[in-house]
Parts: sequence; structure tokens; C-alpha cells
Amino acid sequence: VGVGHVGSKIEKLARILGMKVLLNDPPRARTEGNSGFVSIQEILAGSDIITLHVPLNMCGEDMSYHLINEATIGLIKPGSWLINTSRGEVVDGFALQQAISNGLISGAVLDVWENEPVAHPSLLDLVTIATPHIAGYSADGKRNGTVQVVQSLGKHFDLPVMDWVPSGIPLPSEAEIKIDCLGQSLEKTVYQAILQTYDVAEDDFRFRSNPADFEILRGNYPVRREFPAYKITLKNSVPGAKEMLEALGFSVIESR
Repeated sequence: VGVGHVGSKIEKLARILGMKVLLNDPPRARTEGNSGFVSIQEILAGSDIITLHVPLNMCGEDMSYHLINEATIGLIKPGSWLINTSRGEVVDGFALQQAISNGLISGAVLDVWENEPVAHPSLLDLVTIATPHIAGYSADGKRNGTVQVVQSLGKHFDLPVMDWVPSGIPLPSEAEIKIDCLGQSLEKTVYQAILQTYDVAEDDFRFRSNPADFEILRGNYPVRREFPAYKITLKNSVPGAKEMLEALGFSVIESR
């Protein structure tokens, strides 16, 4: 739900992983036509995973405030998962809390919260994964955001900075990943590769341990790099693993 810059990246990733993807983005549908887009009702009723990537609009044609509420949660296919990395107020926290408690959905993953930097303790206890608004906090994401700001300023003030890029982005502590695929499935191999670049459980643990440190955790966030920063050596590679990992952005070498 919401297929802008971030939503498009999630669409690409999901397709690489073999998922069927439904897209809902009313502003794009009005501009580009309805082909390729579906209604929010179809998303809710037909998806195993619903992920939100919309701006927070408090009113108007594309109002997203409490887009997920008691009524819309009632449309969600039983057993589905909800992920919100957009804005906290897009989801009615009380309605979500009730839905999880009553088993209407299997679980939720929240990176954003109503009334940030405060996360409601009851909801925090119920969600499966909880993080303090750091989904876009990779070093690569910060780099790209900085470049966009500098280029916008350069364009506005006619400054010679359009080719500027920051240097010295820290490398991952373990930039080379070795995986022995013997006896593993394609899915297990890809899962293992991704988990070695970033284990969200560590962010979840830090946040749950000190939820009052919301801003401190954001301000002192450790270096996290995205897939292109990593090189993977696959021993006893399984069919399709190299192609899928390269499509995700990894550099991959197969060995015997």
C-alpha cells in the first residue's frame, strides 16, 4: 500500500523472492491509469502480508490517517501479517491491539508508532517485531537522502554540486559472507545470506529492553549496510541461489 520510492523497492524485492504482488496507490492510479493497481479492499482481503508505505495525510482524497482501523482490519484475510514502516498514525493502534489479541491477524511488525517517541506498552508487548523508526536508517539510505538534499539545494541555488556524493561510508564489519549450501533449500540459503547482513531481532531486543530510549536508539544507531555492500561466496550452491542473490544486489561467487 503506497508504491512510491520505498514501496517500489519492496515490490521489486518481493517479486525477486517469488511472491505475487498486489499494488495499491491511488495517486499513481489516477495519473497512470488503474492497470496494475488494485483497491485497498482487494489488498486487505487477498494478501498474506500487507505492508504500508504511504505518507501521513490527515484529510483529503488520499487521507491515510487511521487507514488501518477497526473497519478495515475487519476486511483482512485471517492469518495475515501487517507491516507498517510509514507513519505511526496510519494505523489505529488500539484497533490493531484488539485484532492481535483476538487472533484476527497472525501478527504485526511495527517500525513506527502513534505518539512517537512513545510506543504504547500494551501494543509493544503484542507485536512480533518492534523497532524505533529505523527502517530507513541504513548508511546507504542516509547517503541517498543526503545526496537528494544537496542536489535539491544545488538546483535551487544554481550551485556546482550536482555530481557530489559523500565518501567514506563505513564498510560492514563482515563484508564477506561464506555460505555452505549443502543440504539447504534455495529459500534457506537466501534467508541465511540476508540474516547475515542484518538481524532485525537485535534492533527489536534493544528497543524492548529500553522503550523510553526511542530517540537515543535512533541517534546512536549502529552502522547498517544494504546488500550491494556485501560479497557472498556460495559453496555447494543450490540452483537459482546465485541468480536470486545477485538480483537482490549481492556480489556472488560460486565455489566447489
